[in-house]
Amino acid sequence: MAPKKSKANPVPQDRAQASKALAEFAAIEREIDQLEIEMNGLIAEVKKDYFDRALPLRQKADVLEEGLQTYCEANRDDLTKGRKSKTVSFGVGKVEWRIQPKKVVINGKEETLVDYIRHSEDDDLKKFIRATFELNRVEVLRHPDELAKLPGVEIADSYETFQIKPDSAKIPDDLPAEAAQ
Repeated sequence: MAPKKSKANPVPQDRAQASKALAEFAAIEREIDQLEIEMNGLIAEVKKDYFDRALPLRQKADVLEEGLQTYCEANRDDLTKGRKSKTVSFGVGKVEWRIQPKKVVINGKEETLVDYIRHSEDDDLKKFIRATFELNRVEVLRHPDELAKLPGVEIADSYETFQIKPDSAKIPDDLPAEAAQ
Protein backbone atom coordinates (compact mmCIF):
# COMPACT_ATOMS: atom_id res chain seq x y z
CA MET A 1 0.00 0.00 0.00
CA ALA A 2 1.39 3.38 -0.98
CA PRO A 3 2.04 5.87 1.81
CA LYS A 4 -0.55 8.62 2.11
CA LYS A 5 0.51 12.10 1.15
CA SER A 6 0.31 14.60 3.94
CA LYS A 7 -1.85 17.66 3.42
CA ALA A 8 0.19 20.68 2.38
CA ASN A 9 -0.01 23.52 4.87
CA PRO A 10 -0.81 27.00 3.53
CA VAL A 11 2.27 29.17 3.07
CA PRO A 12 2.01 32.97 2.94
CA GLN A 13 2.98 34.24 -0.51
CA ASP A 14 3.88 37.81 0.45
CA ARG A 15 4.56 40.08 3.41
CA ALA A 16 0.89 41.04 3.84
CA GLN A 17 -0.18 37.39 4.01
CA ALA A 18 2.67 36.66 6.45
CA SER A 19 1.50 39.54 8.65
CA LYS A 20 -2.08 38.24 8.51
CA ALA A 21 -0.87 34.71 9.40
CA LEU A 22 1.12 36.09 12.33
CA ALA A 23 -1.93 38.02 13.58
CA GLU A 24 -4.05 34.87 13.33
CA PHE A 25 -1.31 32.90 15.11
CA ALA A 26 -1.39 35.47 17.94
CA ALA A 27 -5.18 35.26 18.15
CA ILE A 28 -5.00 31.48 18.41
CA GLU A 29 -2.33 31.73 21.13
CA ARG A 30 -4.49 34.23 23.03
CA GLU A 31 -7.47 31.86 22.78
CA ILE A 32 -5.33 28.95 24.02
CA ASP A 33 -4.15 31.11 26.94
CA GLN A 34 -7.76 31.95 27.80
CA LEU A 35 -8.69 28.26 27.71
CA GLU A 36 -5.76 27.45 30.02
CA ILE A 37 -6.84 30.19 32.43
CA GLU A 38 -10.39 28.84 32.38
CA MET A 39 -9.09 25.29 32.89
CA ASN A 40 -6.91 26.35 35.83
CA GLY A 41 -9.90 28.12 37.40
CA LEU A 42 -12.00 24.97 37.08
CA ILE A 43 -9.19 22.84 38.51
CA ALA A 44 -8.89 25.22 41.47
CA GLU A 45 -12.66 25.02 42.08
CA VAL A 46 -12.63 21.21 41.94
CA LYS A 47 -9.62 21.03 44.29
CA LYS A 48 -11.30 23.39 46.76
CA ASP A 49 -14.55 21.39 46.58
CA TYR A 50 -12.77 18.11 47.30
CA PHE A 51 -10.59 19.70 49.97
CA ASP A 52 -13.71 21.07 51.68
CA ARG A 53 -15.42 17.68 51.43
CA ALA A 54 -12.35 15.94 52.90
CA LEU A 55 -11.86 18.46 55.73
CA PRO A 56 -14.29 16.82 58.20
CA LEU A 57 -12.64 13.46 57.50
CA ARG A 58 -9.17 14.94 58.09
CA GLN A 59 -10.34 16.49 61.35
CA LYS A 60 -11.84 13.19 62.52
CA ALA A 61 -8.64 11.35 61.53
CA ASP A 62 -6.59 13.87 63.54
CA VAL A 63 -8.77 13.28 66.62
CA LEU A 64 -8.45 9.50 66.23
CA GLU A 65 -4.68 9.77 65.72
CA GLU A 66 -4.27 11.87 68.86
CA GLY A 67 -6.38 9.46 70.92
CA LEU A 68 -4.56 6.41 69.57
CA GLN A 69 -1.17 7.97 70.28
CA THR A 70 -2.26 8.88 73.83
CA TYR A 71 -3.41 5.28 74.46
CA CYS A 72 -0.24 3.78 72.98
CA GLU A 73 2.08 6.11 74.90
CA ALA A 74 0.27 5.36 78.17
CA ASN A 75 0.47 1.60 77.53
CA ARG A 76 3.80 1.49 75.68
CA ASP A 77 5.57 -0.88 78.07
CA ASP A 78 2.76 -3.45 77.86
CA LEU A 79 2.31 -3.08 74.10
CA THR A 80 6.04 -3.36 73.32
CA LYS A 81 6.83 -6.05 75.91
CA GLY A 82 9.05 -3.77 77.94
CA ARG A 83 10.15 -1.72 74.91
CA LYS A 84 11.71 -4.73 73.20
CA SER A 85 9.76 -3.89 70.06
CA LYS A 86 9.18 -0.64 68.21
CA THR A 87 6.13 -1.94 66.34
CA VAL A 88 2.76 -3.05 67.68
CA SER A 89 0.24 -4.84 65.46
CA PHE A 90 -3.47 -4.40 66.11
CA GLY A 91 -4.59 -6.84 63.41
CA VAL A 92 -6.09 -4.10 61.26
CA GLY A 93 -2.89 -2.09 61.27
CA LYS A 94 0.13 -1.26 63.32
CA VAL A 95 1.74 1.59 65.20
CA GLU A 96 5.45 2.27 65.26
CA TRP A 97 7.89 4.33 67.26
CA ARG A 98 10.85 5.55 65.23
CA ILE A 99 13.71 7.85 66.16
CA GLN A 100 14.36 10.33 63.39
CA PRO A 101 18.03 11.17 62.75
CA LYS A 102 19.46 14.56 63.63
CA LYS A 103 19.27 17.12 60.89
CA VAL A 104 20.61 20.59 60.31
CA VAL A 105 17.97 23.30 60.24
CA ILE A 106 18.97 26.68 58.85
CA ASN A 107 16.98 29.76 59.80
CA GLY A 108 17.28 32.16 56.90
CA LYS A 109 19.06 31.72 53.59
CA GLU A 110 21.80 29.11 53.30
CA GLU A 111 23.74 31.35 50.91
CA THR A 112 23.94 34.06 53.57
CA LEU A 113 25.37 31.58 56.07
CA VAL A 114 27.89 30.23 53.54
CA ASP A 115 29.01 33.78 52.71
CA TYR A 116 29.40 34.54 56.41
CA ILE A 117 31.59 31.45 56.90
CA ARG A 118 33.65 32.15 53.76
CA HIS A 119 34.44 35.68 54.90
CA SER A 120 34.89 34.85 58.56
CA GLU A 121 38.31 35.21 60.13
CA ASP A 122 37.64 32.08 62.20
CA ASP A 123 39.27 29.33 60.12
CA ASP A 124 37.61 26.64 62.24
CA LEU A 125 34.28 27.57 60.64
CA LYS A 126 35.59 26.79 57.13
CA LYS A 127 35.12 23.05 57.75
CA PHE A 128 31.36 23.63 57.63
CA ILE A 129 31.36 24.48 53.92
CA ARG A 130 32.40 22.39 50.95
CA ALA A 131 33.27 23.28 47.40
CA THR A 132 31.34 21.73 44.56
CA PHE A 133 33.06 21.12 41.24
CA GLU A 134 31.43 21.23 37.84
CA LEU A 135 32.59 21.31 34.24
CA ASN A 136 33.52 24.80 33.06
CA ARG A 137 31.73 24.76 29.72
CA VAL A 138 33.03 28.21 28.78
CA GLU A 139 36.64 26.99 28.99
CA VAL A 140 35.78 23.86 26.99
CA LEU A 141 34.40 26.09 24.22
CA ARG A 142 37.51 28.30 24.37
CA HIS A 143 39.87 25.33 23.95
CA PRO A 144 38.17 22.86 21.57
CA ASP A 145 41.58 21.52 20.45
CA GLU A 146 42.10 19.96 23.90
CA LEU A 147 38.71 18.24 23.83
CA ALA A 148 40.24 14.85 22.99
CA LYS A 149 41.61 14.72 26.56
CA LEU A 150 38.05 14.73 27.94
CA PRO A 151 36.30 11.41 27.30
CA GLY A 152 32.56 11.64 26.75
CA VAL A 153 32.53 15.36 25.96
CA GLU A 154 31.89 16.86 22.57
CA ILE A 155 30.96 20.27 21.26
CA ALA A 156 27.60 20.35 19.51
CA ASP A 157 27.42 22.59 16.46
CA SER A 158 25.50 25.81 16.78
CA TYR A 159 22.17 25.85 15.01
CA GLU A 160 19.47 28.30 14.08
CA THR A 161 15.98 28.18 15.51
CA PHE A 162 12.82 29.79 14.23
CA GLN A 163 10.53 31.44 16.76
CA ILE A 164 7.25 33.25 16.37
CA LYS A 165 6.78 36.05 18.89
CA PRO A 166 3.57 37.95 18.26
CA ASP A 167 3.17 41.38 19.83
CA SER A 168 -0.10 40.83 21.71
CA ALA A 169 -0.56 44.56 22.26
CA LYS A 170 -0.80 45.15 18.51
CA ILE A 171 -3.28 42.34 17.79
CA PRO A 172 -6.95 43.40 17.97
CA ASP A 173 -8.95 41.60 20.67
CA ASP A 174 -11.77 40.83 18.26
CA LEU A 175 -9.56 39.03 15.73
CA PRO A 176 -11.01 35.53 15.39
CA ALA A 177 -8.85 32.46 15.63
CA GLU A 178 -10.15 31.13 12.30
CA ALA A 179 -7.80 28.17 12.01
CA ALA A 180 -9.02 26.75 15.32
CA GLN A 181 -12.63 26.41 14.09
